[in-house]
Amino acid sequence: MRHAALPAALIGLALAACSNDRAEQTHANPASPPPAPAAIEAPPPTGSLAAREAEGTPSSTVSYHCGERSYTVAYEDDGDTALMQVDGRTLTLRTTPAASGARYADDAGNVLWTKGSDEADITVDGMPSQICRASEDIGG
Repeated sequence: MRHAALPAALIGLALAACSNDRAEQTHANPASPPPAPAAIEAPPPTGSLAAREAEGTPSSTVSYHCGERSYTVAYEDDGDTALMQVDGRTLTLRTTPAASGARYADDAGNVLWTKGSDEADITVDGMPSQICRASEDIGG
């Protein structure tokens, strides 16, 4: 009986050694793909209002209609900045002091002066100011 127990013990040791080798190989060289990287940073905004809207929803967007012209404005930075779409480009207007309403302007003389929730006085590219009516778009 002693002779039968010895081969069984050797077979058991051999099987245990094989399973440990496989476990080490599995950990050293995994067959699964590497983990996905953490969130990838978004590229900086391009400056166009359409590109910024595609990247994220602005806090509020309003369309102003002045006769045949229309301007789309996205308010950002808790209302401190107005991004106004004009002829395919985006003007960045900052808040400026106003006796009434909210006034936004840039160094080039472009002005958006809102009066109430549905009217604005808009001056763009040195043209005379226009009184415009607002229609609010869907925004965050």
